[in-house]
Amino acid sequence: MKNIFLAISIFLFSCCVQEREIDNSENKKSIHQQDLEKAKSNFSDFNFEITENKILIDKSIGKFRNPQFSINGEKIFFTTENFNEIWAYDLNSETINKLVSLPQCGFNFQISKNGDVLFFRNKVTHGKKSYSILSYSLNTKKMDVIYNSDKRLSPPLLADSLIFLVEDGIPLNINLSNKKIKKEFDTPFLFVDNNELLKVYKKIDTLKIPNNIKPIESYYSKDLENVFVLTNSVGYLVYNKMGEPINNFREANFLSKLYKSNLIVLTKESYDDQKLIDSKM
Repeated sequence: MKNIFLAISIFLFSCCVQEREIDNSENKKSIHQQDLEKAKSNFSDFNFEITENKILIDKSIGKFRNPQFSINGEKIFFTTENFNEIWAYDLNSETINKLVSLPQCGFNFQISKNGDVLFFRNKVTHGKKSYSILSYSLNTKKMDVIYNSDKRLSPPLLADSLIFLVEDGIPLNINLSNKKIKKEFDTPFLFVDNNELLKVYKKIDTLKIPNNIKPIESYYSKDLENVFVLTNSVGYLVYNKMGEPINNFREANFLSKLYKSNLIVLTKESYDDQKLIDSKM
């Protein structure tokens, strides 16, 4: 934190020196200088302070991964190491509860905007294989089947009142209000299938990626404005919701974006003989 303030101080000091030099020569402030003065006045009221460092969950009850805040900031949802459970920590009551226990339910599960409903895939592999998309209400403790199939289903993507998913390479969308299933999309949907990045909007298009680069998987930011595509050799490619490439994070192991912003947090990890030796955020 001290380093951040030092960097900001150096930046502002250098800008002030440049500003004085320009003022002396021209005696007139540019638009950029005026903006800088506004920024400096805002910085004076900007204070960072860590008020509490708290362990929410003791590892004695299990190993967990992929924590996600609900959009309203009242709950933290997370899954187990094997993705077979979904848990929630309520920040108001400081209580923890196991919500769902089904095979692979925690893999890329979705949270409604009010934080009261979860959407996830259930994968049954013993006996006859089957897949289903389910919802779970935290208020009623009720689980509902949205869609099931004996074909492979992708985890769901929640887009307002729609669920996007892929059934054996075929993209579908399900209206949560009337449960109607359609193959036509009124908004673009990007997904990875068989090492190809595809976009469905009126029709299915294959998006161009440089030669020898294979997409492995993709996921959306919570505001559905960006798609993060993990590749086999160049880290993550970032696309906008229309399928246009906008950035590349070569060393990233994971990316996440702040809701309705351009701020990205990423992790970088180094391994030696499959052993983690260094991790940075």
